[in-house]
Amino acid sequence: MSIIGNYNININESKHSNINGDYMIVYDPLWRTMKEKNISQYKLIKEYNFSTGQLDRLRKNGNVSTYTLNVLCEILDCSLNDIVEYKKSN
Repeated sequence: MSIIGNYNININESKHSNINGDYMIVYDPLWRTMKEKNISQYKLIKEYNFSTGQLDRLRKNGNVSTYTLNVLCEILDCSLNDIVEYKKSN
């Protein structure tokens, strides 16, 4: 168990859960940006050697590193807001 701010976080929890159930990082903007830039998941894998495991984490709104987000911003020539959204869950 780690403590970040006022939150106790179980590191072994599912990668799809969030700190307190109210907020979540989602990658919905990524798929829209990829479509706009005409870059498919296949192209990311084949032409940019992007990891299939990382794509799977992104599809499942799982944890990815800031390095991965940086690489996507470089490939797509976009900002972080074009691939990540922080939203309140219902």
